[in-house]
This record gives sequence, structure tokens and C-alpha cells, in this order.
Amino acid sequence: MALNKVGIWNQALSKIGHTSFIESETENTPARKVAEEFWDDCLKEVLESTRWPFALKQATLTDIKTQSVEYTGDASRTQFEFSFGYYAAGDVVVTIDGTVQTAATAYTLTAAADGVEAYVTMTSAPASGETLKITVTTENQGYLYTYTLPADYIAAVALVPLDVARSAIQQVNMVTYQVMSNPQGNGHLLFTNALASEFKLEYVHNYTHVRSMPGTFKSALAWRMAIELALALAKKPNLARMASQEYEVALSKAQAYALGRSGAQPGPGPMTPSLAARSQ
Repeated sequence: MALNKVGIWNQALSKIGHTSFIESETENTPARKVAEEFWDDCLKEVLESTRWPFALKQATLTDIKTQSVEYTGDASRTQFEFSFGYYAAGDVVVTIDGTVQTAATAYTLTAAADGVEAYVTMTSAPASGETLKITVTTENQGYLYTYTLPADYIAAVALVPLDVARSAIQQVNMVTYQVMSNPQGNGHLLFTNALASEFKLEYVHNYTHVRSMPGTFKSALAWRMAIELALALAKKPNLARMASQEYEVALSKAQAYALGRSGAQPGPGPMTPSLAARSQ
């Protein structure tokens, strides 16, 4: 039977000599609690390490250079929230019925912090029926376009051109793109000079269907979990060092298997000549 998540946890426990195993994902035991605590981070780390064929997806991206939200005044409300990130106060424009409001005079801007969205506080409440609009223009950091990343994004692999056969992709020029932190610092954006209509993002996604993972991947993941369990549960740094060495070996084997299955090399993605010209 294919290993599930608990099976990988128990493999990790056995690798550090732990003899009390986990029966379910919900049991109230120290081993289960520690395994659950480190599972997501360990899985993400291993997924990030390679272009795993089983975890690849493609997606069309959305340009978010300009975003806005509107409110209807009620003559009493003065604080208006918005969820869009910005790099500088000048990226935010506030209008009432199309008239641009002056910062510091008509309103103050408060940045997002501690889970609270950014907001503007108007000096005077917009009258009933007036439309207040907050527009945020995201700085493109030297590129022409800014794109949001899919919710299940782990790591970018390539921007795949739509007008080139898959077999010919390796022969065309490479795309120029950069993944950087969003303004809020709680996620990432992709910056590039390529139009969204001409490519798809190929990426490693947050693959959580454990039973369908290749055996070599699950072995590497179990060793990665063993490192954390040796430190947090067994309290034995020497076991953690041993597990770290075994993890590197298991990861190399899993990567070699993955590359053999995909027939491709990991790295920056390709682009068509038309995209290449725009990236210079």
C-alpha cells in the first residue's frame, strides 16, 4: 500500500530509532504534534528543491499593476481599508467622485501591520452617495509587467511560450523574469517584460496528495522530517546530523529519478524571439 502522510511520519520516526509510532493524524501524542508542526515546512522545502514532474502545473497569470476598490459615502464613515500592497505612499491615489484628494490635507495613509489591512482616514467623511475610490499602482521594479502568482505556488520553473512546440523550447532564447516579495512582505509577485497572453507560468505547486508521490521523493521527505524529529522529539543532535547526511543522499537520488523521468533540466524558462526582444 502506498504511504500516506502518517506513513511518512512513522518512517521518519523509525529512522531515528523511535519505537512508538503514530496511529492517526488527530491523536494527542508528542510525536504526532511534532510531526504535524514540521510537516508543511519540510514538504515545501523538498518541493522547492527540484523541478518535480509530478508537481508541475501551468497557469495564465494576471497583471496587477493597477488595482482599486470603491466605497459609497454615508456622511459618517472616515476610515476605508484596502488589501493591495504598495511600495511608497505615492503609489496610492484617493479620489472622490473622480477628484483626486491631497494626501496629508484630505486624508492620511496608514500602512498594513500585524494582520490589519492598510487604510486611509479622510479628514472629512464623504457625503452620502459620493464615491470614494482608492487606486494602488504597484511599482514594476524595472520590468514592464507585474503578475500575481497562483495560490498553490511553490517555485517558478519557466515562462513557457504559447507559440513554440514543447520539443523546440530548449532551442529558443530564455525568458527574463524575477520573483520578488510583494509590498506587504507576506507573499511574492512575478515581474517580467512578457505579455501574459504570450506565455504560461510553469511552476511547482503545493502538491499534497502523498499517496501519488514517487517513492524516491517520499524517502527524501521522510529523511527531511527525521532531521526535525531528532532535534525536537529525540533531542539528539547527533541523530539530526546523521539524518541530514542521509537526506542529502536520498534527495540526490530522488532528483536524478525526476530528471530521468522528465527528460529536462531545471532552470530559468524559455521564451520566443518576440518575447526575447521585449526583455532587452
